Amino acid sequence: MTSHEGKVCKTRAGTQSEAKYSYLFLAAIYLVRISQGLFLSILSPTLLFLADNVDSEVASVSPMFTGKSLGFMFGSFAVGYSLRHHRPMLTLGIADFLCGAFMFFIPLVKSIWWLYALVTLCGLVYGYIDAAGQGLLLNIWGEERSRSLIQGYHFAFTIGAFIAPMIAKPFLEMASFIKDADAKCPKTVSFSSHLESTTSRSNTSTEEFQYNSTLTSVSIDTGLNPTVYVYFLFGTFAVIVSIFLFVLAALNATKKLKQL
Repeated sequence: MTSHEGKVCKTRAGTQSEAKYSYLFLAAIYLVRISQGLFLSILSPTLLFLADNVDSEVASVSPMFTGKSLGFMFGSFAVGYSLRHHRPMLTLGIADFLCGAFMFFIPLVKSIWWLYALVTLCGLVYGYIDAAGQGLLLNIWGEERSRSLIQGYHFAFTIGAFIAPMIAKPFLEMASFIKDADAKCPKTVSFSSHLESTTSRSNTSTEEFQYNSTLTSVSIDTGLNPTVYVYFLFGTFAVIVSIFLFVLAALNATKKLKQL
């Protein structure tokens, strides 16, 4: 093999390696962005459920959107320091894992202050992810080559935002059906008042009937509200994506892409 052939083989190997890590890297970044769209778009359709869950009015729960925006802003501020001093893929994986964990707890909390805190923390984490993903694309491919990649990065968010309500729709319909059924068929049924009123009307002057019955209750346990499973589903997706990011961090994907 001549020196020229050796250079050609080396170039081809480098190109194949670059393509492999590029595809894996972009897939991970875009999946994180989709999970971000899922979370940020599911809060509004499930607002009534969250308000009922913490026993508050919608007006009282709405400030969580302000907390989410403030968290998003401060999370974006932290990117500059983090990218210079920490491994970016590892921090992205940790951020996405934390947000997935927070999404498991959001539909379960019964305190409005915990709801505010969890939504704000999710906003903080996703603010970091939003800016860190764009920063990584610019850092690896430069201003010119990263333009189309950044467009794809933003498009991935719209995919998550678009499919989130469609995924949530059957769960919300099931929750509405259960709520209507509970309204028509109360969980606690009392027979004493009806029987007493009936006997009182049938009393005569010579004979009085009294019927005292104990309160009879029928409990219908419907389990978790189906809306909870929407958050579980999206949280699971975020955790799986975070594992993908941890694998790329272990492979030093960003460092290898910079060297190629």
